[in-house]
Amino acid sequence: MRALLLLILPIAFLAGCTPPPPPWAFNCPATNALVRYDDGRTYRFVRRDGNACIAKDAQEQEHRLVWGMIEERGLEGRGHAEGLNGFFPAAASAQSRYEATVTSEGSGIRYAFPTMWRTVAVVERVETPAGNFQATVLERRVMAQAPNDQSFVIRYWIDRASNLVVKRTVEIERGSTLLRGYTAQAVEIPDPRRP
Repeated sequence: MRALLLLILPIAFLAGCTPPPPPWAFNCPATNALVRYDDGRTYRFVRRDGNACIAKDAQEQEHRLVWGMIEERGLEGRGHAEGLNGFFPAAASAQSRYEATVTSEGSGIRYAFPTMWRTVAVVERVETPAGNFQATVLERRVMAQAPNDQSFVIRYWIDRASNLVVKRTVEIERGSTLLRGYTAQAVEIPDPRRP
């Protein structure tokens, strides 16, 4: 009887455990999904192009968001598309390291920015003016040496249901950066049942 009890207790314990949430696998927001941020930007997503999501702003200008998070422009740097290959799905232990390159618009000089990514939380509840979301939290750490002696951390909260970035924070550890945080003020998700 005692041996039977020792067998039943672990099974009963395991039956009460909930499995960990699945990692977030990259996907673009649905066509016509819209997000409006507190910095004045509005994106309406129109299509996917490889590992980039194409969105239009309020003036109908197209923006290419690599992995749905990083605008492909000078200030954010280049190299993220290739550097994050293999990072997704973003599991609890996911990490990536690579070098991003920023080109100065004035001089044309190229600067290397060692970049490290990790998954902070597979699922975390985040509250924004646009609503409450179950998000995956990813962290991008940039640590550059002289002449760009700077270190900063960017965190992204990606809504697991819509694949929209609903919040981004920027924490400066050393030096400075022109990159800023933002928070979703409004989100519109198209009804998948409507054509």
